[in-house]
Amino acid sequence: RRRCCRRPTTAYHLTMRLLLALPLTLLLEDARTAGAVSVRSAKARKAEEGPKIGLALQGGSITAANICGSTMRGFQQQKITVNGEEKPAMDAFDYTAGLSGGNFANLMYAYAQGTTSDDLLDVGGIVDPEDITAESLRTVPENSMFAPFVRSVIPSIIRAVVGAALFKWDFWVQVVYYHFLEPVGIPANKTIGSEDVPQREDAKPMPVVEFSMTGPSELYPEWIYQHMNQEAVADINAAAVNQSTVELSPFFIERWQALEEMWGFTFPPSYLEFYQMSPEVVLEAAKKSGWQVPVPAFATPEEIHMPFVDATMEFDPVSNVTAEPLNFKPFVAGTTDPAVGMVTLERLLAFGTALVPILLNGEVVSALPQEFKDLLSVPLELNIPTSDNSQRSMAFADGGYNDRSGIPALVSLKCPTIVSVLFPTGGGINVLGRDPVIWIYNSIAVLFGVTNRGIPLNAASFSVGMDYGVHMFDLFSNGENQLNKAIEIIRKQHEAGNPLIVTLENLDVIANPFWGTEAGEKVDLTIILAVGIPKRFSDRISLEAAPPAPNQTLVDEDGFFTNPDLNYAPNSLSSRNIVLFEDITDDEGNVIIPLEEETTIEIPLEFALGVEETRMTNFLMSWIVKDAWDGLKDVDGNVIFGGFKSILDTAEGAEVTTAMPAATTPAATTPVVEVTTTTTETSGAEVVVADDTAMTTDAPGEVMTKGTSSPATRMVVSVFAAALAMGALAFAAL
Repeated sequence: RRRCCRRPTTAYHLTMRLLLALPLTLLLEDARTAGAVSVRSAKARKAEEGPKIGLALQGGSITAANICGSTMRGFQQQKITVNGEEKPAMDAFDYTAGLSGGNFANLMYAYAQGTTSDDLLDVGGIVDPEDITAESLRTVPENSMFAPFVRSVIPSIIRAVVGAALFKWDFWVQVVYYHFLEPVGIPANKTIGSEDVPQREDAKPMPVVEFSMTGPSELYPEWIYQHMNQEAVADINAAAVNQSTVELSPFFIERWQALEEMWGFTFPPSYLEFYQMSPEVVLEAAKKSGWQVPVPAFATPEEIHMPFVDATMEFDPVSNVTAEPLNFKPFVAGTTDPAVGMVTLERLLAFGTALVPILLNGEVVSALPQEFKDLLSVPLELNIPTSDNSQRSMAFADGGYNDRSGIPALVSLKCPTIVSVLFPTGGGINVLGRDPVIWIYNSIAVLFGVTNRGIPLNAASFSVGMDYGVHMFDLFSNGENQLNKAIEIIRKQHEAGNPLIVTLENLDVIANPFWGTEAGEKVDLTIILAVGIPKRFSDRISLEAAPPAPNQTLVDEDGFFTNPDLNYAPNSLSSRNIVLFEDITDDEGNVIIPLEEETTIEIPLEFALGVEETRMTNFLMSWIVKDAWDGLKDVDGNVIFGGFKSILDTAEGAEVTTAMPAATTPAATTPVVEVTTTTTETSGAEVVVADDTAMTTDAPGEVMTKGTSSPATRMVVSVFAAALAMGALAFAAL
């Protein structure tokens, strides 16, 4: 297959694409609304007495949204008794703190309108593995939060491109609204927390959204690639040789050495050495660079927090564009203050998930027409107060520039009990393998300031800020190496076939200038590590539900399904390239009509998950919460996790019970997203290309089917979709 990129070159092409694009604008204001529900005061909840419990939701695109939402599903299915009344265990959490893709589940759960938490999280669905059937893996309830995770994002992108080109609307704000908020009944352009967009009464936790300040608006996005982190990371790497060596367990070192075969070379001695970065060294490196680093921020529905240190930040110029220094001071501002500029829920979600700078720096997107890149490169801006009593417009993006877990915001909010769900995505597994011992280290080492001496920090990496800036806890809290403790417990859980869960109690919080934390606080941190399928779960699944690959067992030696439709569950691949123009092929993939060389274009903008992996993850994460509710034991019968019951029982007035709804398949009358082997024809349906499948969307409340599309259908839809987007670009260029 031959592929290349081309720009529109003639007035004829520009005009035709514009004419095709205009009808789509009629759809842009077709937002769904919901019935009135009571408004709950987030500030009143925050002021309640008693220790706070937070649920930290890791980032990682739609994979994170699904794993985090599935974990919330598990807690919603368990019951606690509060003041004599039975409540979902989700009510025990005071905060849900999201990072990047975790924020999709975070804000959908809190603000979906015209529904309930039970319906949104599919609480009446399957939990136990023996109840899983092949049919149940092909259906996603359309009224659940999980339905948007399996739909193609391309229609939302097209609508957003048209809106950006014709009306100068923020591209990413529109994408997240159309794809995630509109489907759950949230109206557009309404103030957060107003009677138009209230937090639902049955969604108790206060949502917290992490994001990052990424330089002055006038230098965006080039300053991110050319200057951010460059000097600071170089100085941190140079100081590594003088930092304290950390002794990790021999068992971990053995597993780390096993990566030699995967990576294809023999490790030098430095690859087996680990050290702890001093917070003072990191702070000095950031200061020496003129504070040219990403600055963490987080917001509740009422307050924006930027607890970074007082600093005069300097910004190296980009080409011929310069920016004045910023006299930064830590602040708390109103989320809905018009002078600051957040105001709406879709903007809050966009700030917490803004992948655009990452996409713009990718090789494929950089080859797209400049008009398209210009639409994407408009920054998300806030006007922040400065120490000289003025305001400054600054650019913001995904919180992954500073964190991966959502934990730092909860520590900054002085939350003493934190439950965190951590995991690799499919892409991470392809780099570091599938060993849970490797992944518990990779997930939490940065929280203790630990890194590998032989692998220097990479200033060009999107996530390097989380490698040096999230040192939250004393490694030797309670006089014990907490990283080694976590590694050993995860090893025992894996050996017993259990869910991979560990609690690290009474961690000593350290002073972290990036997040404004203070030494002297204590945190109990419980980690749910989602890597592969626990043996006690896979052993109870029938072969008919998840047929293994030919001549293979249900799961491989690493604990992952061999069935190709389930192979990455729960660590799905959520992003992939899609081809807008392609050769016409038959069902066997043979080329019937080859297209001209100039007519193919491939872009990395598809974020939909596979339906089967999505559902298996829903069931798995719910089972993990249920199975670990009363605790977990190792192979010798020793308790190695005290249970979620003991954690959530600390909520004031809460008495935990183990009541569970009956595990059933979705009712026959429940609208679903369904996988079929043939394309369903429905009058008035909209069909869009998603990899090698087509999505057919019926009228609201009806059944959606996802199946293999014909070559002709793929061609027509590809041409139509591309023409719509390019038409808007043409208009912008006129």
